[in-house]
Amino acid sequence: MAKALIILLLFISIACSTSQKAREYPEKIIDQPYTIAKGMNQFFGNYSFGYSKWTLNPDVSYPLPLNLYWEHALSDNFSMVWLIMPLGVKYRFLDKPNIQLGITFFLHLGPPENFYFSPYLLPYLKIRLSEQIALETLLNIQGVTRFKPTGKDVSITLSTGPLLQLHNDIALRPWLSFVYEYGFIATYNSEKLEHKELDNSGRSKVPYGIDLRYSLSRQVTVNLTYSRINFGYGLAQFSYRW
Repeated sequence: MAKALIILLLFISIACSTSQKAREYPEKIIDQPYTIAKGMNQFFGNYSFGYSKWTLNPDVSYPLPLNLYWEHALSDNFSMVWLIMPLGVKYRFLDKPNIQLGITFFLHLGPPENFYFSPYLLPYLKIRLSEQIALETLLNIQGVTRFKPTGKDVSITLSTGPLLQLHNDIALRPWLSFVYEYGFIATYNSEKLEHKELDNSGRSKVPYGIDLRYSLSRQVTVNLTYSRINFGYGLAQFSYRW
């Protein structure tokens, strides 16, 4: 797996070249569109510190310790999401000066020893309140169909908070989430969670956290997240556009 990822990274670094559209991409976080312009590509790398989601198998968490994927725009409003093969789509319904509305659908497949089929649906809304402030709201709906052993799980998270453009290249987003879960899946819990605590019953939680987004250039953005409920965990995301 590690060799495949290295080969993938080498392939991308050799194949990609910076386009004019990438050089004109908005540097301010608050100005950046939900989808990239037609013909552009965007590469993402995620790394989580601590478990963000725990499943029936205590060795499996979401997102994976290192999650790599990229986005290719077929139009200004529609992109394909790739992880070796196309496993998702991203679509922008509305793009006005003061409002953006979009949705992402992504399919996650588990490893052979703990195979699962997990679709994600992520609606997104950003309302611009002023030159430096916006309200950003995300809905994360995840379903899990397990085959070893069989079963189904559901996780629904609604997250909202102000996006504050503090500087030309720095933005901050404190957020509050409302989480509902059903089955053998737990969001915002540590590896200390006992298996017996997860059963076929519904649970609700109210986690909170903060995002720090730093635009290194028009092509590179870094996003650091710290979340808190029963314990703290972090998520680092790197994105590169060309």
